[in-house]
Amino acid sequence: PLIIGTFIAGPLMKKFGSPIKLHRFLILAQSIPCLILFVLEILGVLSLSPIPFFVCAAVVTVAIGADFIPGETLNIECMDYEIYKNGRDRSALCNACNRFLNKAQNAISSAVIGMILVAIGYEVDSVTDTFLGELSAIPQMLTWFIVVMGLIPGILGIISYCILRHYPVTDEVRADMRKKLDNK
Repeated sequence: PLIIGTFIAGPLMKKFGSPIKLHRFLILAQSIPCLILFVLEILGVLSLSPIPFFVCAAVVTVAIGADFIPGETLNIECMDYEIYKNGRDRSALCNACNRFLNKAQNAISSAVIGMILVAIGYEVDSVTDTFLGELSAIPQMLTWFIVVMGLIPGILGIISYCILRHYPVTDEVRADMRKKLDNK
């Protein structure tokens, strides 16, 4: 699904007309199935059939794959916007900040997920990869897993979607920015 998403990103970007519109759509395409997974687990549907889980996971994964191209396009657009707004090329600084934020996000999310897994009683022997916890606790752990896989990403995605509504590069700004940068 990641590769399929990457292949469909180009045609989707042409259809949406701008990378931010597609990026916001793809954030929703990731967040909504995550929230659906959480609701289905709470309702007990996921314990009846794994098919809804795999469908939601596939939709999320395709959206993640498709988001690579608009995400990188937005990174470049931020570099251009810096030149447009301030007249200075700080592309290296923009790129370094983007890379740093990606690394920090990965580190923090891994640490938080690890803490949540420890808090819900998930213990594995690091040598043998054998589950050390109580087997009777697995059903409750699955509910907590869906919080980590569904509820938290879903809520954070909706927050991201709302924050991105304030992205300063509108279609008009983008057109003016391209015109001015092409003249330089």
